[in-house]
Amino acid sequence: MLYSCLEYDLWTECRVDLAGFWQHKYSVRKLIMWVRGLPSTSMLGARGFAGDDRWGKNEELLATVADYVHILTYLFAKANGGKNLGKVELIDRPDLTVGVE
Repeated sequence: MLYSCLEYDLWTECRVDLAGFWQHKYSVRKLIMWVRGLPSTSMLGARGFAGDDRWGKNEELLATVADYVHILTYLFAKANGGKNLGKVELIDRPDLTVGVE
């Protein structure tokens, strides 16, 4: 299912035939670049696999504020004798980091 979504999105958004990847016409780096460039309205974007525009500035700001509230609450509890608090759970950010440089 994910493969067909990828194939559809690459063809409709980029006019790229995914068969070229298997024929070694495209590199993995180029494929990652195309996927990151997909809009959030694409089929992969609807499933959370599109590019970096899945979160706007408002979502990033809200997640950052929530993370700081969690950290400050943890530090306040720790400074006032809190024990066995565990570690602070930060909000996961959408990312498509694959390690290609």
